[in-house]
Amino acid sequence: MVHIKSIAAGVSGAIVAICFAQGTATHNAAPTAKGAASGRPFPVRFVDAARDAGLDMQFVSGGERTKRYIIEANGTGVAFIDYDGDGRQDVFLVNGSKLEGFGDAAPPTNHLYRNQGNGQFRDVTREAGMARSGWGSGVCVGDVGNTGFEDLYVTYWGKNALFRNDGHGKFTDAAAGSRVDGDGRTWSSGCTFLDYDRDGHLDLLVTSYQAFDLARTPPPGKNSNCEWKGMPVFCGPRGLPYGKIALPQPR
Repeated sequence: MVHIKSIAAGVSGAIVAICFAQGTATHNAAPTAKGAASGRPFPVRFVDAARDAGLDMQFVSGGERTKRYIIEANGTGVAFIDYDGDGRQDVFLVNGSKLEGFGDAAPPTNHLYRNQGNGQFRDVTREAGMARSGWGSGVCVGDVGNTGFEDLYVTYWGKNALFRNDGHGKFTDAAAGSRVDGDGRTWSSGCTFLDYDRDGHLDLLVTSYQAFDLARTPPPGKNSNCEWKGMPVFCGPRGLPYGKIALPQPR
């Protein structure tokens, strides 16, 4: 069973202060000067090998060329997880959505890629039961039931998901039964597992970036919080109601 515990007032106050302090205005602050180069060589080169490795998921987060609302601009999360216990790190990628929908086309889903151990990954999303669509945001990994297998919690603008790992390559969304799915309206952005009371059971901290309501959010350029240097931009975070934090605790 899960219930929601209130967060200490000091933490809530700090979050409120941070939310009110953020915004698009720079107040003409001077940029920080760039430090002098060390002159030492850096013999490291990174190469994007995602597509060659089989990591070919296409991320969706609102309009491809324009963003009318802040919900479209934040992108999504990724988690490394050894879900099958073979000693190799697999990859779970959270996907988003579009406000206008997808018509007759199938909406995009999250993706789980199994590490094959030879620099290649195989898409096991559907066979693992992870093909959920929606406006995904963040993800965190933890062994919720102390089973020895890692589970995934995924935050959404909408109902959140708790994918429980059965140890045989399959996941089941247990968020509703564990009462950690949320109210279906909140834009849950981040999450983390921790044992804050040291009782041997993982607790879950869920954060919400903004209290986003599409029906009540002004369009770009509607007021001073929706402009940048005279140009219309999406509103927020300044001027929009801040989000909240919740601490569901397994019992």
